[in-house]
Amino acid sequence: GKTRALFMDNLMHAIYSPERSRELLYDYERSYDIITQRQGRSREDLRTLFIGGGGYVFPRHIRDRWPRGSIQVAEIDPAVTEANFAAFGLKREDVLICGPGVAVAEPPALPTPASVSAPGGLGAAVEPRPIQVFHLDARNHVEDLLRLKRAGHGFEPFDFV
Repeated sequence: GKTRALFMDNLMHAIYSPERSRELLYDYERSYDIITQRQGRSREDLRTLFIGGGGYVFPRHIRDRWPRGSIQVAEIDPAVTEANFAAFGLKREDVLICGPGVAVAEPPALPTPASVSAPGGLGAAVEPRPIQVFHLDARNHVEDLLRLKRAGHGFEPFDFV
């Protein structure tokens, strides 16, 4: 089948196939998958922060594997997210666009009723939490998170960045 590649600044950032949308096609993503599964296999609520969205392939993979988890993406360019909606299979209903400077201590509550089974037998079926997208420089997002932590607002560290 056909694949799509996302190039920015003359560098490939993602590979995506509409026919095999859940398959990790880029070597580094497969390596990340091995690491996250090994380190996070016993977790149901994996917390991840992505510096840049790229093709949003791996954040979606994490969302599928750990639907109870929290996924934050700091993507400086809203056009990258829009390109993913248009050509890389990212669904608007799977994303929560968060305003610049808005750090989120707790991920959104899990909706009910449950409709998606957690892969690998992890817990009961749940509706996956949305991918939280922050359209700002990741350095600013990290500063927002640090302010949240210093203020004692229940910030939990990430399992993977």
